[in-house]
Amino acid sequence: MHALRALLLLLVCLVSASAHAQASACVSAHEAAQRARRDGKFLEAHKQLLQCAQSQCPRVVRNDCTTWANEVAASTPSLVWAVKGSRGEDLSAVRVLANGVQIADRLDGRAIEVDPGVYKLRFEADGYSAREETIAVREGEKTRLVHVQLDSSLAPEVVAAPVAPPAPAPQRGRVWSPASIALGSVAIASGAAALGIGLWGKGEYDDVRSRCGRAKSCSDADVETGRRAYIAADVLAGVAAATAVATVWVFVHDNRERATAVSAVPSRDGLHVSLTRAF
Repeated sequence: MHALRALLLLLVCLVSASAHAQASACVSAHEAAQRARRDGKFLEAHKQLLQCAQSQCPRVVRNDCTTWANEVAASTPSLVWAVKGSRGEDLSAVRVLANGVQIADRLDGRAIEVDPGVYKLRFEADGYSAREETIAVREGEKTRLVHVQLDSSLAPEVVAAPVAPPAPAPQRGRVWSPASIALGSVAIASGAAALGIGLWGKGEYDDVRSRCGRAKSCSDADVETGRRAYIAADVLAGVAAATAVATVWVFVHDNRERATAVSAVPSRDGLHVSLTRAF
């Protein structure tokens, strides 16, 4: 009988001690939440307020913590990241650090709650250069959108410049070599002389025919002058034709960059022109 009483007394003491410890924890969370809220640490304050708002806490403490938890939740700011790459593409595999502490290992489009204050943000992504931004976050500022663009850290692709086609070789103008000029001059002079002598010989023939026709007699001596003039004109015409052909031939081949040697040697029968070509 005494042993049963002792056991019951022990159980009462244990329950009382547990209730006292629970009440003490609620009171401690109640006090810690007020200090954190006063210091602007809203995330920590909200954590403590959730603890002291439990049903096992004393009613007075529980009521305060429930009311304050709602107020702190409404005042806690939150941020949303919009990070793009150098080509304007959305990036999700991004690490976000706030004042040196990582607060996100990737982006899923959801807002992240932070305490009010000034933050030095750092954004890191594989294959991109890190970017830092400093912002001031205000109490009660919800889902503030932070835009960031990261530049690629990879070596830019080298694009070979188009190779311009080789410029066409300048066209060389027609060249009159000294040989072609000399031959052309001989051809012109011979032609002119042949024409002049031929006209003079014709005049002589016409005059002889006129006189012989009236006298009804013409000797060889009368027509010798005209005959010699025609012969000379024929020779000169032949020289003019030959040198004209030679001039054209030399001109064409000179402009094909081949060497030409021309020699003109007078003889009893006329002018002998020789051409030597290097092929």
